Amino acid sequence: MPTTHHTLACLTATLLTSQAFAQEQRVDVEFAFEYNANFGEAVYVLGSTQELGAWDMRKAIKLEGRDSPNWQVRVSLPVGQTYEYLFIKRETAPGLLGNPQNGMVLSSIFSSVVEDQTQEGSPPVGQVPVGGDETNKRDGNKAQGPVADLSTGVVFESDMVEPVLHYRPAVTALPFQSVPMTDIGNGRTPGEYRWAALGLEDVPNGYDFFIRDQFGNSYPEAGFLTSEIRALYIRDGEFFNEIPPYEESEPRLLSTRTYYSEILGESRGVRILLPRNYGMIPGKRYPVVYMHDGQGLFGGGGSWQVEQAVTEQVELGNMREVIVVGIDNTGHNNRFRDYVPNGDGSVMVAGDADAYTAFIREELKPQIDAEFMTIDDPSTTASIGSSLGAVCAMYQGVAHGDVFRRVGAFSGAWPFSAGFNQTLDDDDAPMQGLRVYIDSGDAGPSSDNFFIVSGIRDVLLDRDQEGTTFSIERNLRYVVGYGDQHNQHAWARRLPGALAFLYPPNEDALGFTGLIVQLRGDVNSDGSVDADDLIDFEAYPPMDIDNDGLAGTESDYHLLEDLVLKAGNGSNNGAKPGKGAKTAKGDKRKSAGKKKAGNKKASKKNKRADRDTNSSRPSRVRR
Repeated sequence: MPTTHHTLACLTATLLTSQAFAQEQRVDVEFAFEYNANFGEAVYVLGSTQELGAWDMRKAIKLEGRDSPNWQVRVSLPVGQTYEYLFIKRETAPGLLGNPQNGMVLSSIFSSVVEDQTQEGSPPVGQVPVGGDETNKRDGNKAQGPVADLSTGVVFESDMVEPVLHYRPAVTALPFQSVPMTDIGNGRTPGEYRWAALGLEDVPNGYDFFIRDQFGNSYPEAGFLTSEIRALYIRDGEFFNEIPPYEESEPRLLSTRTYYSEILGESRGVRILLPRNYGMIPGKRYPVVYMHDGQGLFGGGGSWQVEQAVTEQVELGNMREVIVVGIDNTGHNNRFRDYVPNGDGSVMVAGDADAYTAFIREELKPQIDAEFMTIDDPSTTASIGSSLGAVCAMYQGVAHGDVFRRVGAFSGAWPFSAGFNQTLDDDDAPMQGLRVYIDSGDAGPSSDNFFIVSGIRDVLLDRDQEGTTFSIERNLRYVVGYGDQHNQHAWARRLPGALAFLYPPNEDALGFTGLIVQLRGDVNSDGSVDADDLIDFEAYPPMDIDNDGLAGTESDYHLLEDLVLKAGNGSNNGAKPGKGAKTAKGDKRKSAGKKKAGNKKASKKNKRADRDTNSSRPSRVRR
């Protein structure tokens, strides 16, 4: 009779403790099953979480069975996650795994929870009060108001009126909780406000959420959105993991540059994509993604469409911002020479990927790091390629980990690197700190090397050297593009998910550090709206209290009176604005509820809402 067990792996080996991934708390869970499978069959685990396939048979996780009948696999799951799972067997021939009917249940359904072994307790759900304290009051620091230094929550720029945030932990069926959002100041244009719900409970997978105001206006217009960003700033339908600059810039694809290589004895075309708001956030630097076969990366439908993929994933909040450097190849024979590992190759051309890597490390990369705002750290530097470029990317990660520790290997041409492939099965192969995305299709000639890629995945999971073990979704993601052949169209379709895995959005999150919280009507910036603000109305810089684009007007003062009375903090004691106050014809305060809720830039305001629906989850854990 088959037996099953699952155990939490050793704490020191499974919790993400490196600086790069410290914010995402995960634990490796080992799933094991004993079963005598026939040739062409394998045991899979299928469960309720995204990592376990979300009950989609096509996304079940194959167990590694080189020690058959003992099957096992490590899967990284978020701390605090409750999950159910069972074991199934599937036929593994290419073309069959995409069939949702291909599967037979081998066990009953088990349930468990991923326990947090590093913390006791958690912050309460709800809002942390915003505003000043006694040290802020009447101390001469009046211009900007109290500064919030909070790591979680949502800030939303909108013309909604008194919106309420409805949220729940993502990947759950829990009911939505509600918390009123706080008005923390004016937006960029008259009638736009900054609304905040700060200090929300930090949950592993982020939140499903929607925002609705007292007039029934909703963001998105239907359904809900999902974000893993712990400190989420929403502007014009885009997500940010930091406070965006007042004036923004779009991503920029620079004109192709030419770099001469003394090492290779030839010139190389290089294409560089800079992220949104590049150079506009003081001190911010970016990881660099080096991609091979640069001629096919940017442009229309015949390319990888890298610019579109990166831009969309960043705006959706699924990945952090990066600089992309695409390196052109110089023809068939040179491409083979550059991308095939040393010691491999053909009778016609020997592989010399070491020389190509030396060109990047010693000649190209120093110039990129000198000219652009890069993070010069191998732990955040990626090598990504397809076909022979995939072999090169993996080789650079393994043999040149001093430069690259993130690898994207799409549809690798692994038959040309038989010698290197064997080294992957060596526990002594240097793989410290690698984060690997590897995939294939399952159609066309040779089924896109489906079996070889599946075998490499198993080899990586079977590694047993401390510090270099792999776990699904911690530092290894394996994808099969069902029906995909060996072409750029398929790679373009799979690229967004790879980028989201290799560069999760919370890695570099600045959060709301430095967020200026200006309570409406808090003229003297003491953290409260009271009679003192009426007295100080003229003594401090004019404030556009009614958000009509004019500061210090009579209508601002009248609204301040209303706010003071509403807060119950006193009356105006007969105080009136003196001659220094500007006057306006009538009260310019707008009834924002009569307008359609949302953001000011029509070209962007529905960008995210158009992409998301009630049940969709376009996030980096989606597969």
